[in-house]
Amino acid sequence: SSGISLTPGHAQQYQELSASFSALESFKSHPSSIAACISLISSEVHLYDNQNAGGLNCNGINRYVDVTVSTKLYGLSVLQAFLKKGYASLNESDRLSLRNSVLTAARQLVIYSSNRNENDSSDSASQSNLRILSMKLAAFLSDVAIRDFPQRWTNFGNEIFSAVSNGGLWSDDPVSDDTGVRIGLECLKIITEDCTDSDFNARISTTR
Repeated sequence: SSGISLTPGHAQQYQELSASFSALESFKSHPSSIAACISLISSEVHLYDNQNAGGLNCNGINRYVDVTVSTKLYGLSVLQAFLKKGYASLNESDRLSLRNSVLTAARQLVIYSSNRNENDSSDSASQSNLRILSMKLAAFLSDVAIRDFPQRWTNFGNEIFSAVSNGGLWSDDPVSDDTGVRIGLECLKIITEDCTDSDFNARISTTR
């Protein structure tokens, strides 16, 4: 025994956290998990209802908690794992759907970051989470580009490096907000590193 005892309240909280973790892990192997995660990451906002969880105070304050970033990070982690073991089996339509969902999430982040910077009231933890999400999106897009560019993803450059107003990820005003710039450059950085890796060159056809 570790000698650590939990109060009834802490024990219940631990059990709830353990059950939640188990549910999230089990969900990864569910037949509909990929389709659900595609929907999750392309949805603009995710709110957790505290009322249904018993967290509503007497004044109704903080009923809804914004869990957008954590939800999208979880969805991306599921899709990233699928990318390595199941992506090759997808048809062209499903590949496009998956790619577009991640591009949509990236554009939403660029627009949100731009609006947030105009009236910034977020804390450092929130900003850090947004940076983590931007890097995860860049990593996923680079993984897809490595597999699909140029044959299947012919407009990769336009979709990443055009301005948001033209359907890309590049910030319309990169001076005030560089989120789209960082996503694009991080994406290129990862692709460049993989292209100079011997394992990468050994498994990618020279025709690419």
